[in-house]
Amino acid sequence: MRTFAGHTAFPGGRCDSPEEGPWETALREAKEEIGFDPTKFHFERLCMLPCFLSRNHLVVRPCVCVVSCDGGTSPLQAISSQMNPSEVELTYSTKLRNFVDGKSREFDVLCAHDGYWEGYRWIYYEFEVFRQKYDDWVFSSRDSQLINEQSNITSGLTSHIAVDCARIAFDQKPGTFPSLDQLGFENLIRQLLIDNSFHQKSKKN
Repeated sequence: MRTFAGHTAFPGGRCDSPEEGPWETALREAKEEIGFDPTKFHFERLCMLPCFLSRNHLVVRPCVCVVSCDGGTSPLQAISSQMNPSEVELTYSTKLRNFVDGKSREFDVLCAHDGYWEGYRWIYYEFEVFRQKYDDWVFSSRDSQLINEQSNITSGLTSHIAVDCARIAFDQKPGTFPSLDQLGFENLIRQLLIDNSFHQKSKKN
């Protein structure tokens, strides 16, 4: 991504028009970035999470789905030849359960720092995801500088979305690190709109 180059992120982007909804945007962006075509997979829409806010004041509405392939093939392997190298260098996966269970042999909580953003409680997360098998990671180029790395960091907005998704899926809060009381950042977004500071900052980015 141009705005957060080098960061772990879910596929996504801006709506192309006012008529394009969250699911249409999510599927279009997933196809453009990682080559995901829902007609070629077992694909089930589950839900949309509450709205989140990026640090450059873009409202993000995560769409959650379940994807699988015939014959036990990993969806990551199935899209490996379709990834857009100008958008994505690496795709990888980890168990959703890690984002409520915390530290394990494949996952570590590096940081869960309590603070405030625009007057609202905020937690800065950094999670380290360890590579378990060689084919757990799929690269868009054989020349990737990350090929020999053994772990990757998930932080910021992406980590918050993953934690909230896990909280919903397993109906529990993280037991070994702090989390926010609410899901998503809709209270913060609402206050920024009331204060008219949301639009002012958005125009600058």
